[in-house]
Amino acid sequence: MVTKTENLDYFAIGSMMHPVSIANRGIHPISSEPAELLDHRIGFFTSEGYAEAIPENGSSFHGVIHHLTHDDMSKLDKIEQLYDRRTATARLYDGTTRTVTVYIQSDIEKEKGMENGLPKERYLEIMMDGCKHYGVDPKYIEFLESHETVPRLTPDQYLSFDSVEDCDRTMSMEEVIENDGSDGKPLYFAVNGKVIEVAHDRDSKMFTDFYHMFKNMGQIGELFIAKVVYEPRFGVPDCLEDFTPEHAAYCEHEHAAYINMTEGGLHNWKVIAKLAPNYG
Repeated sequence: MVTKTENLDYFAIGSMMHPVSIANRGIHPISSEPAELLDHRIGFFTSEGYAEAIPENGSSFHGVIHHLTHDDMSKLDKIEQLYDRRTATARLYDGTTRTVTVYIQSDIEKEKGMENGLPKERYLEIMMDGCKHYGVDPKYIEFLESHETVPRLTPDQYLSFDSVEDCDRTMSMEEVIENDGSDGKPLYFAVNGKVIEVAHDRDSKMFTDFYHMFKNMGQIGELFIAKVVYEPRFGVPDCLEDFTPEHAAYCEHEHAAYINMTEGGLHNWKVIAKLAPNYG
């Protein structure tokens, strides 16, 4: 049994191979090195094409071992809700082996019968850039480069919440943050210049989940979506004013797509006002 004082060797296989992606989660490896995961093959599942390690005797694929504290591993466990964590063996490039922990698709997700999906172009690019950064075997990078992907959407294909043009009201960022769902107050969220009320029943699990999400990550969507759904083309701006209109629209799309996937529609997210100030 691992105690809270012990560190862990985590074998990263997807976006967590990228130094920016893992730092965006507030996780800071003690050390990192390339390696080969034995008796597993790489796979991609759900319509989002998330990477997974699939047990298969005799197969192998490459990734990055991050040496993590117990606390950082616990953070990652809370993020990787679609996975179960299992023990496996990795071979370092000097020929030695090491026991590692790796994420595989959870039994709950398998029971849903989700079909395997193709990785998105953005996601695979992050994987490849991470591999290059940490010195992963060039042949594996070539394999990723040749892998079929779902192309990036163009801005005209982005999902969005209702238009804000008909809203006469303008709210400041401070007003949005004040309405955080506590003490009977409404729960507001802002993205791409829109102030949106989370209109779920206050006693529902959805309301509670988003209340805690925004409490932990903030109610200004761009500032956390840019980290959680890192897009290398845009980077991760430090303040709202540094977001371009396209990046802000991308963040709105990613949140709308997540809501659409988990709730089957956007009807519980009501656009109520414009957000000031404007974007860059």
